[in-house]
Amino acid sequence: MINSSPAVQEAPATQQDAVPTFAVSVLVPAYDEGAAIATEVQSIRRALDASPFTPLEIIVVDDGSSDDTAELARSAGATVISHPFNLGQGAALRTGIRKANGAYIAIIDGDGTYPTEDLPQLVSFIAEHGYEQVVGDRQSEEGTLRLLPHPRGGRTLSPAYTGRIF
Repeated sequence: MINSSPAVQEAPATQQDAVPTFAVSVLVPAYDEGAAIATEVQSIRRALDASPFTPLEIIVVDDGSSDDTAELARSAGATVISHPFNLGQGAALRTGIRKANGAYIAIIDGDGTYPTEDLPQLVSFIAEHGYEQVVGDRQSEEGTLRLLPHPRGGRTLSPAYTGRIF
């Protein structure tokens, strides 16, 4: 007997199939960024509120900070998800992506090293040109993180800067 059922069956509806609540979800993984997080959240909001990509949500994933990162981010208007201890940037991103409700997801550090005013342009590349992913490239080392001394002499890049080594 020949099986007449389709070879590929549709998967049940998932959260991905749901209509997004926000135009953009901005994820900010943060670890001990109390010195910069409130300014960063306000800067993200200013940049995207002046763009066609509203409404937006800003999700700060406090990755086990020992300072006041979570409280300051919350008071600046971000949704805050807190890890009980530091799990690393990858875990913070996974947590944020799972909770995001935006049609688009932007990821930016919480230390002020990326120019938030460029977020609307990056999102527009995806929205207008259908790109799957757009990656920004900062041209300077501004913000709260700097080059760190290396135990054997010289300097080494902190983990936040390793994405730009060629």
